Amino acid sequence: MKEEVMSLWKTCFHDTDEFVRFYFERKYKEENALLWRDERGKAVSALQMLPYPMTFWGEVVDTSYISGACTLPEARSQGIMRRLLTESFRKMRERGVAFTTLIPQEAWLYGYYARLGYAPVFRFAEERYVSGECRVDAGVRMEVVESADGVTEELFAYFSRKAGERDCCVLHPREDFCAVVEDLFAGGGKLVATRGAGTELLTGLAFAVPEQEGGLVTDWTYDSPEAKEALAAGTLAALGVGETQCRSVACGEAGEVRGMARVIDAEQVLRLYARKHVEEEFAVRLTDEQLPVNSGTYAVRGGALLRGEAVRTLPVVEMTIGELTRMVTSGGKNAPFMALMLD
Repeated sequence: MKEEVMSLWKTCFHDTDEFVRFYFERKYKEENALLWRDERGKAVSALQMLPYPMTFWGEVVDTSYISGACTLPEARSQGIMRRLLTESFRKMRERGVAFTTLIPQEAWLYGYYARLGYAPVFRFAEERYVSGECRVDAGVRMEVVESADGVTEELFAYFSRKAGERDCCVLHPREDFCAVVEDLFAGGGKLVATRGAGTELLTGLAFAVPEQEGGLVTDWTYDSPEAKEALAAGTLAALGVGETQCRSVACGEAGEVRGMARVIDAEQVLRLYARKHVEEEFAVRLTDEQLPVNSGTYAVRGGALLRGEAVRTLPVVEMTIGELTRMVTSGGKNAPFMALMLD
């Protein structure tokens, strides 16, 4: 099956042979792959469900990221991918997954995935930094890592801790972090770190890649505004460019849409949401065409999720699974964030 999925990938995408080998060595697992064969037994469509933890209102939930969703050109427009995705939702729910996530590769795909219950909730803000305009406090030390040998447990621990402080953020476990930085280095990118004046403690970490017009920081985290400026200066110097764009966590509805999410287990998600929003009271009549098990009426009151007779005491709002996804992931200090997905 692995060879068939790899063949589909090579036909449908334009990745280098090196990246395809890397992906199928480091990320592919048979139990996370779905394959569709036509009536002659030929493999024509596939996807992978990659597991990732995600912060959600102070908790950590399981998610599945849809990767490598593809169909051979001659088999498209037959509803095959829709059926594969629906089957993936069923399998995810069996595994206790709360959300599924993805990053559409083309703008028109946002509408396609929306019809399957996904909502465009992940966003990022982009900032521009120019060489010579960033202030660096005296004593701040820069470190540049360009190979796997320089990736220490300290770097991973710092990144993991800071990412875990974000609202509704897809996280990267140790194994995936190693794959991310390996791919970063293969593309000529660098990890840039800063340490504060008079201390050995890390104060910032950036994932930076060279681009034609300068540089791009695909994700970064830091301890203070001062550390942020120092990290920007260190990134410019490490890449040897005059300017760089830096993607950061967006505030509220601001920023550029980066990806989509979909609730897989409505009861699990609403129970966690209720626990963190004890002041809220509402009832929804939920419709989920792909996962009818989610359909039904739910009420949130006093920090608990209610079903049955208790729901009748509150006005009920009609809601689709996509609308529910948008509701439960909004309202935090920051917009939901997803980066470093090997996309």
